[in-house]
Amino acid sequence: MLKDDSDSSSLIAGIKAGFHTRLTATNAEEVIATSEEAKRTALLNTCQQPLAGTDCIQPYRWITELLVRDYERLVGAVGGR
Repeated sequence: MLKDDSDSSSLIAGIKAGFHTRLTATNAEEVIATSEEAKRTALLNTCQQPLAGTDCIQPYRWITELLVRDYERLVGAVGGR
């Protein structure tokens, strides 16, 4: 794991320099669900480094709900079909 690599800071710097990283809600849930507190803290600290100033993608179910709601609002505003 990246958190266990002695050269993780160099690897993270390379990731930040070469890629625009995004965190999905599923990725965050996996880290947060880690039951061992020390491991969870280490994972959170490692994840925060390449993700500073990046995007977080909402869970697919939230995105779907927003799209449906916005569509219904638009159809209602236009007068329905």
